[in-house]
Amino acid sequence: MRLSILGALALAACDTGTGTDSGGSTDSGDTAADTGDTDTGDTADTGDTADTGTPTTTLGFDLHGDYAGSRIELRWLDPVSIGLDPLVFGDAFLDAAAPTQHVDVTGPTPDASLLFEIDPVDSPGMFLAIFVPSLYRDVGGDGAHDGDDPYLGVGLEWPVFLTGDISAAAASIGLVEGWNTMAFGADGSIALGAIAAIPLPASLAPINEVTLSGTYAGDTEGMFLLLASGQLFDGTGLPAMLLDQPLEATWSLTQSGEPAPDRIWEPAIIGAVAAIEVPHTYLDENGDGAWDPYDTRQNAACSGTTPVAMLWRPAPTELAQATSMLFASGTVGWSAILLDAEATPIDEAARTSLQIMPECVQGPF
Repeated sequence: MRLSILGALALAACDTGTGTDSGGSTDSGDTAADTGDTDTGDTADTGDTADTGTPTTTLGFDLHGDYAGSRIELRWLDPVSIGLDPLVFGDAFLDAAAPTQHVDVTGPTPDASLLFEIDPVDSPGMFLAIFVPSLYRDVGGDGAHDGDDPYLGVGLEWPVFLTGDISAAAASIGLVEGWNTMAFGADGSIALGAIAAIPLPASLAPINEVTLSGTYAGDTEGMFLLLASGQLFDGTGLPAMLLDQPLEATWSLTQSGEPAPDRIWEPAIIGAVAAIEVPHTYLDENGDGAWDPYDTRQNAACSGTTPVAMLWRPAPTELAQATSMLFASGTVGWSAILLDAEATPIDEAARTSLQIMPECVQGPF
């Protein structure tokens, strides 16, 4: 997914008849939103002020999934990095405990240093700041994100603060001065949401277990089924085999928990630290009931004719990594994938109806 946020906002801002030249300044004294007099519809009440007298808004977050023990973080997004991977984020703008399914936090006016002029040519003087909401588990209990705290989710509706000379084009699609919430489509579209009910799912909460199962139609005499680390096939090493067991006509393999350190490396098809466990059969040539170099490696387990594997990925501890995983539809913990060039995820129906057959051969990957 490549973001088109700036292009979408530039189109929304484009209104040469209403913009006025602000001289390029982001002085918050000239551009701060007067939110107390604006009827924003779905936008939350902005009549309250912080101790400094700065207008504030209540930002509401609706949590979903396994968010227990998490905190909500709102980080500024550097607009220059939009469309790149990874995105570039600033320091935490807001941080709050998330003990319930709905959490309200106070969103003050962003500092002028965080504001970005959307379209200096066609709509000068309209500025915004973009923030990305996330959930993280506060492992250390210090009330702030640090290097060991895993991210549990990243929201796809982003709070955006808009200020300055709001163009008629921007206003016509529902954008208001002050806080808005937007979902940005890869096609450049903008969908406005309710600032009082921003969805924030724990979409990156770890999946603790995965099962692969299926059938084998051949002769099971002397045949065994094991889980081999992907390192066996890409030549980087040979950790011990897992779940080395006699092969049956109907078989099942399950993995749970965190893999041992020697099973975690950087597979080329993943491009990041992970563990890959590949179901594979072998003929026990010497009859000792366990894999050894004298045995003959046979077939993999396939969905169609493509081999499959179990994939384990650690929880991301950086927001840029978490966001990249989300855009790539990645998962944390265990999942099942095709061993193709894209490491394509497969669903439960596919991973529980696999076949071991002569046409399914696992080579290096």
